[in-house]
Amino acid sequence: MFTFMMIVRFAGAFLLTVATVIGGSFAWPKFTNVPRPEILEKIYTEVVKTPTGQGIEAVLGATDVITSPESLASYSGQLVASAGASIQKKAEEVVMDKVLNDLLLRFATLTDKEKDKVREAVCKTSE
Repeated sequence: MFTFMMIVRFAGAFLLTVATVIGGSFAWPKFTNVPRPEILEKIYTEVVKTPTGQGIEAVLGATDVITSPESLASYSGQLVASAGASIQKKAEEVVMDKVLNDLLLRFATLTDKEKDKVREAVCKTSE
């Protein structure tokens, strides 16, 4: 059991490190006008080729390289706002899927007469 917990902790630390390095390679131009270090540039170049990397780039807006450094607070605020918008959109999708699934399950339990009434009501509202 002790060995298993050590492996889990190591895996967690490893994943956190990877996420930090990848995030740093994307966010570097937002915090400084100094070019990325060579290793971060290599990481960025490889990760940005993946769909996940393109998504990160879209969220962070890492393609807009700054010409003069701005305050860290304004960038962190922008990051939080864009991340919040992404989270809100995903949450809306999840809720919509859940509601639709619940409606379909409930509809399946109705009698034929009740199903016809629902179909009538839906068709009237869509016209």
